[in-house]
Amino acid sequence: MHARWVLSQERHMCRVSVVMSVYNGERFLREAIESILAQRFRDFEFVVVDDGSTDSTPEILSSYGDLLRVHTQPNQGMSRALNAGLALARGTDIARMDGDDVAEPTRLEKQVSYLDAHQDIGLLGTAYTEIDEQGRILRTVKTPTEDLELRRTLAKFNPFMHASVMFRKGLCERSGLYNEDELFRYFQDYEMWVRMAQHTQMATLNDVLMRRRVHRHALSSQQDNNRLRCNIRVRAQAIRAFDLPLWYWWYVLLPALALAFPPSVRTFFRRLRYHGQTYR
Repeated sequence: MHARWVLSQERHMCRVSVVMSVYNGERFLREAIESILAQRFRDFEFVVVDDGSTDSTPEILSSYGDLLRVHTQPNQGMSRALNAGLALARGTDIARMDGDDVAEPTRLEKQVSYLDAHQDIGLLGTAYTEIDEQGRILRTVKTPTEDLELRRTLAKFNPFMHASVMFRKGLCERSGLYNEDELFRYFQDYEMWVRMAQHTQMATLNDVLMRRRVHRHALSSQQDNNRLRCNIRVRAQAIRAFDLPLWYWWYVLLPALALAFPPSVRTFFRRLRYHGQTYR
């Protein structure tokens, strides 16, 4: 189900709307917020949707006063929370941010500069480092930077770090907002990028402009099943939309085969792959 939120028609008050949704994010929230407030680029607003937090998240958000535009709602899940944030956004461009990640000081500046110089690009990610819960760097992740290769990659996996992305707000009017179907509850960005790519060109900056927090936790059986079903549907959608060769259907078959194995077996092989860590 594609959301039917009405986007704000207010006169644009700023260039960029940074949109974050948070649920019980007290542990890393201040660091995430401070990294946005410390941006060298200053023409932005910071929209934060508190999705029914029961920890100290509301108090942390209120401590920033007018520096944040906070919207509080009962817990409805990330897709609905992000759509609420997009509906409130008054900027011409949207920058995503998560409550446990960290933005480098030049992130917004470099993304805005790139979009200004490349009017055909509507969806822009960045390279990033992965950090653990103590902030130690685990690895640097760089994905394809050009549109054609990103389209091919979307048929294999999601090449964009969700919180690194900046996109033109007008794209939402053509492609729709985050899909609120339960299948995409934890993987809503992947499906959205494929829809957006049918209306714009994409790029990724080679600059490392984000730090993505990796948490050691296991997906539930239902979440893991949804992850695989999401991959099947979105990869198939990408192959059809981008008219890719038949052999790309192999990437649809892989998660379909994985569904035949018990979740415990899948978890075992994921832990082997990530050297004992299960990444979100």
